[in-house]
Amino acid sequence: MNMTIKEVAKQAGVSTATISRVINNTGVVQKETRDKILRTIKELGYKPSTRQQIRSSGAAPLKHKNIALIWTGDSAVAFSETAREMVLGVLHQLQSLGAELTVDYITESDHIPKCIRDGKIDGVLLHGPEPSAAICERLRQFPVVWMLQAGSVEFGDHVQPNHNIFGRISAKHLIEQGCQQLCCISFTREHIDPPYWQSRANGFVNCAKVQQVNCSALHCSADLKESEREARSKELIDAFEKISPAPDGLFVANDFGNLIHSELMRRGITPMKDLLVIAGDVSAHPKVIDLHLFNKELGQLSVDSLLWRIKNPDMPIVTHSIPPELIIP
Repeated sequence: MNMTIKEVAKQAGVSTATISRVINNTGVVQKETRDKILRTIKELGYKPSTRQQIRSSGAAPLKHKNIALIWTGDSAVAFSETAREMVLGVLHQLQSLGAELTVDYITESDHIPKCIRDGKIDGVLLHGPEPSAAICERLRQFPVVWMLQAGSVEFGDHVQPNHNIFGRISAKHLIEQGCQQLCCISFTREHIDPPYWQSRANGFVNCAKVQQVNCSALHCSADLKESEREARSKELIDAFEKISPAPDGLFVANDFGNLIHSELMRRGITPMKDLLVIAGDVSAHPKVIDLHLFNKELGQLSVDSLLWRIKNPDMPIVTHSIPPELIIP
């Protein structure tokens, strides 16, 4: 008798949807879960049918065979490693559909990308802050998915890492390593809807509080000019060095990781030797504990989400949350 996908899911202790994602290599599945499913499939001798091997995204109706990816913030973000991996994930899904990707930028409040004006696209992937009301009104004409950042809460689905969990697992890791005095560096709380850095900081501070571990918080404005950021990082470390007892674990919730790393080294404080440090996207050495956001998988899941929205235009807004992992050097 042929084994069914439901039987495989039951044996592996997961849902049939998770089995499908592993078979089709779509969406996000934690490595440990993926390995367990693959072992179960091998042990049971399961052979997925042709229908089961077809990506669920392939059935979505695409009139123009064209998806737009639009960066709404600083265009330099589009050239980061995070952005590159997300785009690779998006392209991986679109290639299986025979669809193309159009990339554009919104750098001015009155600039409407040509692909939006022409309307010859099936949907829009957005990354960055919510643009002006006039541009949002045009974007609402299409199925929309916000990638990585929160974007608008009024329209569009969302595919994002769970930044609150990242903060919590960061605090938990530092505490498990014996840290007794923690410090969190973040931006000030300038928004009602928490951006990623606030969600990370909240998770970190709350976990420390639950674990009854002392935790200090240092903040700076998110609106600093590039020329002001280095000076502010020095002020942050000035404040850091005044904390007593001295912190033995540091979490950088915002994008100051490289600046903080450089300032610590300049003062003779070696990260991961004198002080355990967790910060995202730090390229300097020695390497600190980093964050794995599954950016390629996030890009893939964003396309799947957009295709689902095309087929289900009247459903409520959906947020897909991806749990991150720590990368221990």
